[in-house]
Amino acid sequence: MEAVQKSLEQVAKRAPGLHSNSASAKAAATTPSVHDSIDRLIAQVEAAKAALSASSSSSAPNPAVLVAELKSSVESAQKSILDRQKEFHAALSKSTKALDKKFPIPIDGVADPALFSSPEAQTALERVIFNHLQRNGDWSTSYKFAAEAKLPLSPETEALYVQLHNVVAAMARGDLRPAIAWAETERAWLQSRKSGLEFALHRSQFIRIAAGAILPDSDDALTNRDPDGENVEMMSASIDQLHPASTMTNTAVAAAGSALAPPQTNKERALAYGREHFKPFCASHLPEIARLYTLLTFLPDFIPAPAYGPEGLDSVPVEHLLPTVLPIYRPLLDANLVHAPLLEPLFKLEFCARNRIPKDAPLSIGVEVGAGGALNKIIKVKAVMKERGNEWSQADELPIEIPLPTKLRFHSIFACPVSKEQGTEQNPPMMLACGHVLCLETLNRLAKGNGRFKCPYCPTESYLHQAIRVYF
Repeated sequence: MEAVQKSLEQVAKRAPGLHSNSASAKAAATTPSVHDSIDRLIAQVEAAKAALSASSSSSAPNPAVLVAELKSSVESAQKSILDRQKEFHAALSKSTKALDKKFPIPIDGVADPALFSSPEAQTALERVIFNHLQRNGDWSTSYKFAAEAKLPLSPETEALYVQLHNVVAAMARGDLRPAIAWAETERAWLQSRKSGLEFALHRSQFIRIAAGAILPDSDDALTNRDPDGENVEMMSASIDQLHPASTMTNTAVAAAGSALAPPQTNKERALAYGREHFKPFCASHLPEIARLYTLLTFLPDFIPAPAYGPEGLDSVPVEHLLPTVLPIYRPLLDANLVHAPLLEPLFKLEFCARNRIPKDAPLSIGVEVGAGGALNKIIKVKAVMKERGNEWSQADELPIEIPLPTKLRFHSIFACPVSKEQGTEQNPPMMLACGHVLCLETLNRLAKGNGRFKCPYCPTESYLHQAIRVYF
């Protein structure tokens, strides 16, 4: 919208009768606005009329001279007004172009009205919309849409989406237990894909424990609470005021009760968690495990308390821990690299792959590609072809290349650099002895039945039987 706003400001600046085209007083006097030009002309006519009526017959000005002066003033004012109008129309033309680029353009000439007219196509479109609503967790709207469109409900598919939303929501709250339980259940399948999801989940738990977090459903979450659930000991978030492990003397432990074991420090709890969960990953992630244990040597040793965040689930603020850690290990404390921002998309990817559902909703992909510039490019090419009397060569291909972001490139497509045709099973890509890749039909045309030809991109001569098919 910034380009549209600038173009509209230029239109207002050059509007006839409202503003001069220059901000300086000197330039405004030489290039006045339309209103100023008309006012000056009216003043000159009134002055000439008054001079003719007030002067005596002996000293009356020559009417021919007054008319000539007025004629010159009219021509000057007319030229100034025309210049201002040209500037205004130029700015107005630019603003309309900016508006056309920013706002949707009618697609009546591009879209086929009969595309979704058949019952099969209409049902497919309704299923895509229903799937999109369920993927976004809009259950009430999806039920109403399914009832109006008379779509059958699938309890199995709905259960998968409910599980996905519940696990992701728990990860956003810092509770990784549902995700870890799913990863442990699917450990064999994840290992076959060489996925690092399960290790990444345990790494996040390890780091949060080392930073003083009290995980949900742990015994430490109730250590410092009275019967009403309030915190007995409210600790400051400053490292200088952390409860050091050395202050927990035997006398204090005895005073707390002979039946209670001494509370564990953050490092002891992290080491215990690592010994329990990192064993299956020693062969595949040993260097990263070594980095995690080394990180513990730089962190302060203190007794965690539930006062460090809402519901006692958050760790000590990272800003207070970073000064104690060497720069090489500080990325391990970056939430974007080890916690929910990294784990959520990774879990969605593996969960969708395991259950054979698309990682992204098809409707979202279609809207993103179309609104990202593909539709405007197709409309422009359609208009140019209509003016030149050309038509698309094939109904199932686009006449231009549509650039897509990396995340939307689902499979590799080879286009012959010579013929510009897309590779198919009947016309596969072939690699020459020199390393250049062309389509088979292009090689046949170059060989001309002799079997010997020169590569179009280098001086190397090749033989048709030497070409090797390439699989992308």
